[in-house]
Amino acid sequence: MSAAILEIRGLTKRFGGLTAVDNMTFDVLQGEILGILGPNGAGKTTLFNLLTGFIRPGKGQAIFQQQDLTRLSPTQIVNLGVARTFQLCRPFVGMTVLENVMVPCYSPRGMATREAPSRRSMRMLEQVGLQHKAGIPAELLPYGDQRRLEIARALATDPKVLLLDEPFAGLGSSEIEPLSQLVQNLHQKHGLTIVIIEHKLRVFMQLVQRIVAMDFGAMIAVGDAQDIVRNPKVVEAYIGKSETDFAAA
Repeated sequence: MSAAILEIRGLTKRFGGLTAVDNMTFDVLQGEILGILGPNGAGKTTLFNLLTGFIRPGKGQAIFQQQDLTRLSPTQIVNLGVARTFQLCRPFVGMTVLENVMVPCYSPRGMATREAPSRRSMRMLEQVGLQHKAGIPAELLPYGDQRRLEIARALATDPKVLLLDEPFAGLGSSEIEPLSQLVQNLHQKHGLTIVIIEHKLRVFMQLVQRIVAMDFGAMIAVGDAQDIVRNPKVVEAYIGKSETDFAAA
């Protein structure tokens, strides 16, 4: 068993009377692809926001390589080696695809690689298959390519852990498989630890090695895909789906 690279201990966030994340405790293991599963409103994106400093928890800790993240800013966290993408693509408007990727290259962690930002940016674009679109204004990219650009920008920070928030959302079936292969390549060829939120269950189950299942902000199960799809609490969380329907989704 690999050692934990990220430890979540009792992480809790309340918004007024709503508990969005409720005493979450689990480990992210070095070099794994971990899936975060749950219906809409389960607290998955709030969990990512807690891990990356966009909101602060009411209690609990997220410990990355012995460093407590829960009182750090997003900039400090990304410079430690935890990067993310977002549900909605956010390209820097008015900048080219290459320039979008160059921005994070000028972060302390990006500069620590001692590689010229333009050269590093182009290498990141090659990894995600966008090198031939480097000079295009980023906002003119097709939506699927914007998803790839999000990943390239995150990679430019030289992350040790990459958090992907619904990377396949809004994509057609012909776009999902190549992007899934890209995620697998990042994991296999570069040893990147990846945590992924996704609602497209078929590709999700094929991609991840372990799953943390959430409902109403709390963890209801953890295990491999086969165990999760047969867990009564997980099946119940997906209202209207029998075990057979859920497993086939």
